Amino acid sequence: MNMTNYHWRGRKVLVTGATGFVGRNFVSRLLSLGADVVCPVRNAKKAESLAQAGAEIVAGDLADEAFLARSVAGREVVFHIAGSLSAYGYEDMAAVNVGLTEKIVRICASQEKPPVFLYVSSLAAMGPSRSATRPHLEGDVPAPISMYGRSKYAAETMLRKYAGRVPITVVRPPMIFGPGDQEVRKWLETIRRTGFFLIPILRPWHFSMVYVDDVSQVLLLAAEKGERLPATGASRKPGEGIYFVAQNEHPSYLEMGQLFGDAMGKKRVRTVATSWPLAYLAGFCCECFVRWTGRPPMQPNVDKVREGIAGHWTCSAEKARRQLGFEPEGTLAQQLEKTVRSLFG
Repeated sequence: MNMTNYHWRGRKVLVTGATGFVGRNFVSRLLSLGADVVCPVRNAKKAESLAQAGAEIVAGDLADEAFLARSVAGREVVFHIAGSLSAYGYEDMAAVNVGLTEKIVRICASQEKPPVFLYVSSLAAMGPSRSATRPHLEGDVPAPISMYGRSKYAAETMLRKYAGRVPITVVRPPMIFGPGDQEVRKWLETIRRTGFFLIPILRPWHFSMVYVDDVSQVLLLAAEKGERLPATGASRKPGEGIYFVAQNEHPSYLEMGQLFGDAMGKKRVRTVATSWPLAYLAGFCCECFVRWTGRPPMQPNVDKVREGIAGHWTCSAEKARRQLGFEPEGTLAQQLEKTVRSLFG
């Protein structure tokens, strides 16, 4: 990996979303490199392990701009990982994925020396790819199909307004997995107990995946030497300031099921597809349940089903390899084995 402790030791860094799956892994990586890390969180108890590891945890309301301003002050780099994956509607999702992002970048722009701003977007902002043999490139025209994807793309578009004052880079990961991933755990648990891999539709569609440590690698490399978004109105190359990060392999649903099975020592995994109406019904019932019980929105939901049956979801990390020196930390099979060991021992 093209990175040394020298680059990050003592660097003043802020990370949002530190108690989430990606954020927790990323903060641990930063701390191991000697960075001075501040994590604004709503619930300090959820960040106790990060505090014990050496992160400075500041608890407060992320909707409070004064709280955010105190957190951002003096930081050299801001990694904005926090976001909403599920919501009751687009307005709720955009309030976090667009609204919170704009609050933070506006505060960055007001600093005497604005910090470098790394925004974690998603392949969903681009939309599904047209074929299995042509993964998305950063310069392709975005066509998001879900609430989540539209909100992420709206945030990317908004960031261009501040690109003349703040050095901003966007990283778009596809499906992220790794140690501590509770969503992948659900799939693996089903395979472990039954030998079945449940998918929403049986089509030969292919998917990009990325290990959580590879996301951390690209975030750090992009902060150091990545392209920055050009300001609104400035001449720019398509995809400038944006990086995909993904494994080199793009398995189909069938191949994904067998990879999961191999990682768990299962000789045979049977892939079972539901019809897309049943998948939508399951998502709809889940949404009704959380509304009726007052629980926070969760998956599966209609928005995720819409993505799951839309077609290929593939992207190429060639630009990150060429410009940043990114290389996946192991093969997809090796990374899945690490994930299984971390989740099930």
